[in-house]
Amino acid sequence: MNPSDLHIFLDGLELNCPPFPPTPENRGERLLASSKPFLSSPSERGIRTAGHLLSSPEALATHFGLDGLEEGLNAALTRTSVLPAPAPSPYTPAPFRLGDLPFFSLPGLPLTSYLTSGIVAVATPEHGLNLSYHRMQYVDEKHLVMRVVHRHLHQLLATAGGRLDAAVLLGASPAIALAAAFPRPEPGGELLLAEAITPGAGVCTQVLGSTVPVQAEMVLQGFFTGALATEGPFIDLTGTRDFERMEPLFQVTSIHCRPDPVVPMILPSGPEHALLMGLPRAVSIFAAVAPLVTDLRAVALPPGGCGWLHGVIACEPSAPPEEIASAAFRAHPSMKRLTLVNTDIDPHDAQAVEWAVATRCQPDRGVRILSRRPGSSLDPSGEDGLTAKWIIDATIPAGRNPTDFRKLL
Repeated sequence: MNPSDLHIFLDGLELNCPPFPPTPENRGERLLASSKPFLSSPSERGIRTAGHLLSSPEALATHFGLDGLEEGLNAALTRTSVLPAPAPSPYTPAPFRLGDLPFFSLPGLPLTSYLTSGIVAVATPEHGLNLSYHRMQYVDEKHLVMRVVHRHLHQLLATAGGRLDAAVLLGASPAIALAAAFPRPEPGGELLLAEAITPGAGVCTQVLGSTVPVQAEMVLQGFFTGALATEGPFIDLTGTRDFERMEPLFQVTSIHCRPDPVVPMILPSGPEHALLMGLPRAVSIFAAVAPLVTDLRAVALPPGGCGWLHGVIACEPSAPPEEIASAAFRAHPSMKRLTLVNTDIDPHDAQAVEWAVATRCQPDRGVRILSRRPGSSLDPSGEDGLTAKWIIDATIPAGRNPTDFRKLL
């Protein structure tokens, strides 16, 4: 059997390899102990867990063979792809129960018994599988409760009257993991994007009559029951508390897996969470501002801004800063601070961006504040859905000698 693309990606990382953490609390402690990628040894049931895998833009760009991640993913979005022919299933019935999976809890914090890397796959009438991330809390040996926001899965559930067949993918390939994070105009189409990112990522197979991608480590099959159960509390992207809600109940009817499956854990508000939330928006910003600049190095939504609220564009402007910012805010309305730097600055390097602000920006000329604009529901400082937005122009001032602004040491 060919190795999954996740294993090929893991081979390219510098991994810590601790023993399998035996309890949910131990697994949470391991996630909190370090932000470096790790892959555990197998549990007694043969399951390995991992953390912080998709937290490096550089590692992803290397894996995909891209010089620039945002530019390469933007090109993939515009590429026409066709899904390959189906393939034999790499999955066999799992020799373990739902409770043997690496659910984790964060000791002393409001988060108990969660899987956070699960991608829900649901068939759509016109666009193949709809793939989307949903946090999943353990209920009992047959049930999970999932947070379902008002997007495509919520739409599909509503159309089906609440009862809907679905599969949960655990340990998806990097291409599928990223594609599932990208917003699509309508339900479905994520596998076409995955195929455009990595040829072969869109190959599917049949498991007990259901269509699922072959590029995952484990598949939980089942259905949304139509009932609701209490989900939460949880920790949001901002690191603040998310409250309890009544959310859809999912019944697991079977578990299939590859040999020695890897089930990743995503730490809420950690760098991986920020990348998966922010990278699709960075790609949207890249596409929106490209016509307004003569050179565009990269766009970053840095972890310090929760991968969501703050943005940095490394470019050589050909339009006024306000015009570039307007295009960026339209592409990502939740963003509330935008910093413009030149292409000699790595927008992913917070210290370099801070240096550019310190040496190239005069606040009375380079900072603009826009009051009472639509903001993000994730921003606890917003009021009634509104926020102030600000623009920092930290590019070399027009008419000045660029040599005077170059960092030599």
